[in-house]
Amino acid sequence: MQTLQRVVGWDKPEIELVVPPIEDVRPSRCPHCQHPAWLDDVLWIIGHGTYTRTVFVPQKRWIEVRRFLCKKCRKTMSVLGHWILPRRRYAATVILYCLVAYFILGQMARSATESLGLQGPKQAWGILRRWGAELLVSMTLWGWYGPRLGIREATVDREEIRIRLERLGCEVLGQPEIDLDTVSSVVDRSLPGMVFHEGRAWLAAHGRPESEAASTPSGASDLPNTIGGGPLPTPT
Repeated sequence: MQTLQRVVGWDKPEIELVVPPIEDVRPSRCPHCQHPAWLDDVLWIIGHGTYTRTVFVPQKRWIEVRRFLCKKCRKTMSVLGHWILPRRRYAATVILYCLVAYFILGQMARSATESLGLQGPKQAWGILRRWGAELLVSMTLWGWYGPRLGIREATVDREEIRIRLERLGCEVLGQPEIDLDTVSSVVDRSLPGMVFHEGRAWLAAHGRPESEAASTPSGASDLPNTIGGGPLPTPT
């Protein structure tokens, strides 16, 4: 538990997350139409309220997520901390930590997931198997890297999942080794600035792709517009 808290960067479980200041997370431009937030002293991307959701880091936490509206294209967007994946209960670092512990380091399923509060070995093995199968395939588990790496289908083969984890580490960090100490670096370098919408993912700075369609993961056809705005501030 202490190791995971250090990797996630959350070693004070009594602290509550707060909604970040609006100017700290306001997108510099619309991820859909690329219109700048400010143009000729006119604000085009305006605050559009907040909503509350939970995230396990690995303890359950309530967070406030800021929403914005682009006055140019009239589309909304929600800005999550970069360590939060849309439609996932657990923080990205927690998920990747458990996958590395089980598929690369060879820990038992119950040991790899002990901090998640699962009921037994069967449930622990089940969640690891599901996450491993969706890795590099689902748009909420680094699926945008899949086509580039020639990966388009889910797998439950343990050795293949290990290889996919190492390929993810190599793609993001430029080195084949991925371990518990590099989990945070993979998350920090792969998620900031990503936009998730209708089963697609792309970099906000590049704009929405017109022709490159990604497969829509099961149950994720209505993913919210989500751009990573960096980690939420930790109160002191």
